[in-house]
Amino acid sequence: MNFEICKSKFLLEIAAVTFVFGAVTIATNSVTDGSQECEAIKEEDVKYFDIRLSRTAVPGEKTSYVCQRQPIPTTYDHEYHAVAFEPLIDNKDLVHHMLLFGCGQTFDTVTQQAMARTPHLCSAGDNACRFFLVQWSMGIEGQICSPPNAGVRFGRRSIANLSLQIHWNNANQTQGISDSSGFRVYYTRRLRKYDVANLQVGQNDLEIPPGQGRYPQTGSCSSACTSQWLKQPIFLTRAHVHMHYLGDGGLLEVVRDGQVVEEIARDSGYQYTRPPAHVLEDQVKVLPVAPLGDCVFPGFLRAFEMGMASAIFEHCGSDDSEGGVTSDVIPTSRLCSDACGDAMKEVTGHPCMQGRLGKNARRVLLPELLVWPKVKQILDQADARCPHS
Repeated sequence: MNFEICKSKFLLEIAAVTFVFGAVTIATNSVTDGSQECEAIKEEDVKYFDIRLSRTAVPGEKTSYVCQRQPIPTTYDHEYHAVAFEPLIDNKDLVHHMLLFGCGQTFDTVTQQAMARTPHLCSAGDNACRFFLVQWSMGIEGQICSPPNAGVRFGRRSIANLSLQIHWNNANQTQGISDSSGFRVYYTRRLRKYDVANLQVGQNDLEIPPGQGRYPQTGSCSSACTSQWLKQPIFLTRAHVHMHYLGDGGLLEVVRDGQVVEEIARDSGYQYTRPPAHVLEDQVKVLPVAPLGDCVFPGFLRAFEMGMASAIFEHCGSDDSEGGVTSDVIPTSRLCSDACGDAMKEVTGHPCMQGRLGKNARRVLLPELLVWPKVKQILDQADARCPHS
């Protein structure tokens, strides 16, 4: 089953990532469990600071996500490169994964700042700090190294705050435990040639039917997304496949012009507690190319509001706010006319309305638009009354 994710809040681009639930047909350049020490931390000019969660009681629920934001504990007058990250795990039986994000000065009030800098269950407000810096997952030991000629930039004119997100997996719902995990950040003022960032590719919505021995699901973000976000090519240096207990394998590929040009990561016999890290000895190039026929939701939703809906109202029904659109006010000859059919096909035939993308659009995105209820009513009636619909 295939569908695409393309959201502007995160850099979700590249090709396709396939997760398999059940048995799998799914190894890459170099695979490591992460048990390593980065050479860069031995350099004389490299220092470090720790970003840790303030000691916090863990809820008795099985799954919790806690967030805390902190200012960078260095002088903001300089630019820095982070050259390595070391996970500091306070409770290995509890911490499932950790993410570290960066952002600028994002607080409107002193109260907002105080709340963000106190450990709290993650909420929509934490999305204000979402520049993805590093990820750690259970099973990965040792330091996470930047490439020798690159680093994660922060400081002046860039990142001023760091936001730590921790996923607690309290499987036994144990009461009275606490945690203070986080990251040690190794950094230098001697900037490298290149900047490092992270991207995520995958699915936000999975439907796994019961009784399936093997059930692959594929998600992608097309080159229409990369053309919006990328000003020049980027190069991939490291990859992780992340799943939970049902996942048996995963595959990440770069696709160009409909053809697979590079396999980035392939995990077979995936183990939830020991996911491997794929260090790409030969860096993988990703291009900002946009062929025709791709779905880009922001553009589709604008076109729907600005033109598609109006065309349907004009040729199929009425947007009269008093009478609305009902079966007793739309003559069948009008509802089932060629002009109405063509107007509806502009919507129903759009790439963003196909397959899983279309299901997501109808269930989540389109209902947020004021004109959608009336358009949906016309489409539903046409499906029921018109042979061509």
